[in-house]
Amino acid sequence: DLLNQYLKDPNFDRVLEQTRKNYFPAVSNILVIEHSGKLTAFPALQQPPVGVVTPNESIIVGVPFIIVPNIHYHWLKQIEEFEELLNRKNIVENAFQGFFEKYPHFLEGLDYRAVIPHPVLERQEDGNLIPDFLLLPLESTYADVLDLKLSEKKIFVGSKDRKRLSHSVRDAIAQVREYRDYFEKEDYRGELYRKYGVKAYRPNALIVIGRTSLDISEEKTKQILADVPGYLTILTYDDLLARMKRMTELYKV
Repeated sequence: DLLNQYLKDPNFDRVLEQTRKNYFPAVSNILVIEHSGKLTAFPALQQPPVGVVTPNESIIVGVPFIIVPNIHYHWLKQIEEFEELLNRKNIVENAFQGFFEKYPHFLEGLDYRAVIPHPVLERQEDGNLIPDFLLLPLESTYADVLDLKLSEKKIFVGSKDRKRLSHSVRDAIAQVREYRDYFEKEDYRGELYRKYGVKAYRPNALIVIGRTSLDISEEKTKQILADVPGYLTILTYDDLLARMKRMTELYKV
């Protein structure tokens, strides 16, 4: 809504003031964040500059800073939306794709600074590859790759004493391996950088699939997953949900 208003009225200060009056009439400041071409507004509090005296008695004045109060409240609403999505029957992958594009911090967690949805990896032969997301780590200039599978898919199959990875998981592993192989070619890596400003080489890969199973122990889970490649992490949708709940508590201000 904020971006649409701005496109209609190029006076951004006027748009911000109207947004504040319409959505946050009780506060005097709002914080606007741009992420992946989208503008989001939050009610905010502006603190005055803070003076610090150094050991040699110099005075350094810090710039004002912005606090977003109760950000965990916004995240709690998003968590409710995510849980509703998880409990919906006959859900499709595109529904989760759209949700994570809308709320990328569910994928970013504390390890990534940004995501790129549906990057097109052009190939001269065999057609293009389109992963669901590239993830940009906080402490690296090289991207990781993430692929989504249905939440209804099973991760483990077999009898109690002979559990193994499902065909769905093995297919997903083969798919992300193809994504990784793409970046072995220097020309392809260069094309990715030209298109998205991102580097990638032998990226870590994440697969999000299924729900956490209650009929297999954590010890057995670790035992089975020990056989997957070291570059690969398999997450359930419940893992993402639990991680977001922890983040919400961490940023409870």
